[in-house]
Amino acid sequence: MHFQTKVTLTLVLLMGSALSSFGVLNYLETQKHSILQVESSLKATADALTDYVDLWVSSKKEVLMATALKLSSIESMDPETLDEHLVHLAKSIDGLDAFVGLEKDGKMIYGGGKKAPPDFDARVRPWYKDAKEKAKAGATNAYISATLKKYVVAIYAPIVKDNRLVGVVAASVALDSIVHAIESMQFNGGYAALLDSSNVMLAHPNKELIGKELKSLVPALAEKVDQKQEGILQYEYQGKTKIFAYKQSTQTNWKPSLTYDKEVAYAFLTAQSQKLL
Repeated sequence: MHFQTKVTLTLVLLMGSALSSFGVLNYLETQKHSILQVESSLKATADALTDYVDLWVSSKKEVLMATALKLSSIESMDPETLDEHLVHLAKSIDGLDAFVGLEKDGKMIYGGGKKAPPDFDARVRPWYKDAKEKAKAGATNAYISATLKKYVVAIYAPIVKDNRLVGVVAASVALDSIVHAIESMQFNGGYAALLDSSNVMLAHPNKELIGKELKSLVPALAEKVDQKQEGILQYEYQGKTKIFAYKQSTQTNWKPSLTYDKEVAYAFLTAQSQKLL
């Protein structure tokens, strides 16, 4: 082989190697930016879901606080006096019902004429105890209504007169709008879901999973979720790698989340890597 031919072949091999290296470096750089873009998009969507939940709860808490302030100024806490306030409260927040628990005897007073059992003590109810302990408005964990067979939440506010707790006003509100908003977010390769503060599934496109604890479905994921208030995690489920993005609500400690098939999320990168082979 002539010297010139050897030099030419050497140059061709070097150029090919350089171009190949450039292609790999370009792919790695593209991969890095694409992963960041996917994660940024997932985080932004999870944040938006959490903001929606927080706004939904906070807007209703404000109405409860205003009602509690108004009730603190009335002279008598008898059913006739409270009825009008409670009926108006339930309507204004699209609630199922509204009620007041009294500190002096635990009496429960509903709006609209509904009666509590004679031996009912409001002071032992979770919403009353929360309001008394925290001394501020809040929301209970979601629970399934015995009559409606769907998730509801009690939103409450303490009634304080002369720096003394005299009772708690609360309202039961169905989670229909939140559940619908969450469950309607289905897209190619993914979906949205909602966990309560105990990681129980409140909303999920698969109805069979609602009411189940995350730790019974994906123990490793549940353990990681408990360690941080927000994040983007990966886990294995039914033979597939999933991406899980979530952010904990500041109003309720619930966790709106997004789940995405990793294969679909990074399909662009897979296609690009195959071109280099």
